[in-house]
Amino acid sequence: MSRSMRMSVEVEGLDEALRRLKAYDTKSTEKISEAIRLGGQNIGKEARSRVPRRSGKLRKSIRTRFDSTAITSTVRTNVPYAHLVEFGAAAEQEKAENLNWLCGLMAEVSGVLCIKAVSREKV
Repeated sequence: MSRSMRMSVEVEGLDEALRRLKAYDTKSTEKISEAIRLGGQNIGKEARSRVPRRSGKLRKSIRTRFDSTAITSTVRTNVPYAHLVEFGAAAEQEKAENLNWLCGLMAEVSGVLCIKAVSREKV
């Protein structure tokens, strides 16, 4: 035989407390969203101010976007060389012997005159 017991509890003001919690949550979410939106805008402005200016194409292409659903802010560009400016590119130096070999091959194939002691730096 199982015995069951039924109990009833009534809490005064529960509906009001839940309403206030929901309002607090909404206000907090709004403040966080605004902070993330402004943060993304500030990062975009800072990126535009720091980018080296040659043609100005990269600077003009930097855009910010705020997604209120996911509460995210994105700073992006569509310029294909942006990652090289942001993260840098290692300088590459050709070895003189590689150039000498290439010059010798070019001279044999097409009779092109080549300066053999050249060393160049890619930036």
